[in-house]
Amino acid sequence: MMNDAPLKPSPPEIPRPKLNWLVLLAQLFIPTIATVIVVQFHGVDAAPFIAFFGGIGSGLVAGIMLGLRIGRTTGTRVALSCVFTVVLGAACVGMNCFGCLASGYKLDFR
Repeated sequence: MMNDAPLKPSPPEIPRPKLNWLVLLAQLFIPTIATVIVVQFHGVDAAPFIAFFGGIGSGLVAGIMLGLRIGRTTGTRVALSCVFTVVLGAACVGMNCFGCLASGYKLDFR
């Protein structure tokens, strides 16, 4: 016997926002460049602050931008934004710390 129950409609696709790749790449690398510049000008106290919080902010913005661009529905956009934010946040903090060390920052735990 055939089931004549109507199928649930799939959620509508929301139009994808355009992604400016230049803006994405610039905001990924600005905290790293700022960290290197601060270390070169002997801003020893500000360099770890910029590296850590700049990396978190950069990963947050980049994750949301990519999640909104790749996701098709609201749920997938939220999920992808969360995943990309965690992954890119860790990558940006690591990249900023490497920028600190590569530019001559001396880590002292005293």
